[in-house]
Amino acid sequence: MAFAIMAVALTAVIKIFGSGVNNALLSEQRTLAVQLTESLMASVGPIFPLAEGELTGTESDKYYWRIHMLAVPLPPSLAQQQNDANQNAANPNATDPNAAAGQQSLFLVTVVVSWPDDRGGMRHTEISSLKSL
Repeated sequence: MAFAIMAVALTAVIKIFGSGVNNALLSEQRTLAVQLTESLMASVGPIFPLAEGELTGTESDKYYWRIHMLAVPLPPSLAQQQNDANQNAANPNATDPNAAAGQQSLFLVTVVVSWPDDRGGMRHTEISSLKSL
């Protein structure tokens, strides 16, 4: 009888430790994916030029990443503020609204990192941000 109780208790302990190790592995994978996602987002501009389109790649033969950049028009109020600022910088006495310098562009940047899980599916993490030239 004591042996049966000990066997049941030992089975429960092994399941607890087994699921704990699995959860630690999943947590480590997600942490690495989030760090890669944030690093790729920070690289848009300094390393990857801001231009409409998509970039893809892999990291450590496990993590697949995609950077999608989409030009977004400035809201009219911001466009007018920028035109006023450019006009004043180019010629403080200018009154022609068409004399403003080039328009600043906004890009919606989305970074997705995917990796396979142990069940044959895919997990992913995604962040989006607005970036300007």
